[in-house]
Amino acid sequence: MNELDIIISVLVVISALIGVFRGFVREVLSVTSWALAAFLAWTYKDELGPQVLGFIDIPRVQILAAAALIFVVALVLATIVSYLIHKLVDAAGLGTLDRVLGLGFGVLRGGLIVAALTYVAGTMALTKEALWQESTLVAQFQPMGQFLADRVPVDIERGIASR
Repeated sequence: MNELDIIISVLVVISALIGVFRGFVREVLSVTSWALAAFLAWTYKDELGPQVLGFIDIPRVQILAAAALIFVVALVLATIVSYLIHKLVDAAGLGTLDRVLGLGFGVLRGGLIVAALTYVAGTMALTKEALWQESTLVAQFQPMGQFLADRVPVDIERGIASR
């Protein structure tokens, strides 16, 4: 086990611990909240900008400000709802189950993060380094990284590879 393996292990353990402390419900609702806020901002920015932020004269700034406003408001509202749902789960006596499932979620998330980083690093000269080649964990995450890479749109992949 080399230094890179230790870094990978620490990333997965930190993600797992965050999952335990926050619990499955909070973790899933957090991811859902961010995705929903981003979706709402992207979907309604063009409509909200001129109606609410008409005092901004530059259209691109107006749309950017509208997207930011929608994102923040949606995230705040989703956070409040998430908090209330989390309290219901605790009140129902499901706290231990929530934390155990949170551990699993954290490990899965940590693995996905490492797989994504493995894919990105694989597009760089880093793969030729001895540290990379001697790592036992990199080989475990590379297939998952490739699986994720096969689902990345081509224009995003080109942008990653060009860096």
